[in-house]
Amino acid sequence: MRTMSRPLTTRCLLVGALLAAGVAVHGAPRDIAADLSRAKVVILKSRETKRFGRRGAATAFMAAPGLALTAAHAIHDGRETLAWLNGASYRTRLLAVDRERDLAVLRIGTGRLLMKPLRLAETSAGLQLREELLVVAGPSQGPQAKGEPRDRKLIPATFGGHRLQRSAQGKRFYHLRLYTAVSKGDSGSPVVRVRDGKVVGILVTREEPEDGSPSAVAYAAPIEWATPVLAEARKALQQFNPDTDFYLLTIPTAVSD
Repeated sequence: MRTMSRPLTTRCLLVGALLAAGVAVHGAPRDIAADLSRAKVVILKSRETKRFGRRGAATAFMAAPGLALTAAHAIHDGRETLAWLNGASYRTRLLAVDRERDLAVLRIGTGRLLMKPLRLAETSAGLQLREELLVVAGPSQGPQAKGEPRDRKLIPATFGGHRLQRSAQGKRFYHLRLYTAVSKGDSGSPVVRVRDGKVVGILVTREEPEDGSPSAVAYAAPIEWATPVLAEARKALQQFNPDTDFYLLTIPTAVSD
């Protein structure tokens, strides 16, 4: 795997260590959150196959060692998806999926990546109205992107409360409403809370303007929805046989209010 440039690597490691130790870090909070997130965001590209015909792109992020979290609609079955991370591409396997909440977990590469994942908040419940957030997107820079950390698109966002949204299966769930200018291909991006650099949501949909310009409003799955799908992915990983195509678990979904 190609390494990051030394200044960015050193800063990420130093900031992460200081925050983990509870030491105050000086500097713009948005810059600190960006440094902690850039290298751990993954570009997903659909391989051109007879089945799918054309390439697509989306975003994911490292949520656990060797595991990337993304939007379920952004991938097919994992066999036709390549993950670009720090300038190198990796094959993926789909380990777990929750179609109703639009979340999926991919295993990246044939071995465990030696990379610390992004820090996940336990819940999004502590978000304050109009709180500053950051969407760290991957593929917006174009089809030739190779996952270089310096190419990440950092999209400012503010929290706009909760909004009841209907899933593709017809069930309704409360999503995080974001005021932010996201575009096609940003699905699966982590939504980072600026004040502590933790992921509080996963971008899953947006309001599309008629003229095709970037959206002004988007919606994210709250991070607490990722807990069961990540647990099932870890369970699947223990049973995973690299000689098989892929291992898939579907997460049962409770009836929403």
